[in-house]
Amino acid sequence: MLHYFPPVLAGVLIPTLVVLALVVIPYFDVNIEGEPLWAHRSRRRLQIYAGAFAVLFVLLAIYNAWTVLVPTALVGALGLIPYFNPTGNSRFQKFLGRGRCRGG
Repeated sequence: MLHYFPPVLAGVLIPTLVVLALVVIPYFDVNIEGEPLWAHRSRRRLQIYAGAFAVLFVLLAIYNAWTVLVPTALVGALGLIPYFNPTGNSRFQKFLGRGRCRGG
């Protein structure tokens, strides 16, 4: 990782985030019903999503990790599409929701 990322990001920040995630994951509320993220369209959920995305975006921008920042921004923006168009009638949403798996 040190070859592809700045030393502080690869040696300190990413391992710290991995350990933090492993500590925090057991305390998350499990989605037993299997409902989508934006099923209720709550403003609080949107604020948490946007806040986490903003913090991650700023951290990656500070360390000039553009190879990670651009895909993160793209995935974050794609995650907001269902919030603003909950019906899912657009062609793009139907394309993303197909989820076909080829092969065995």
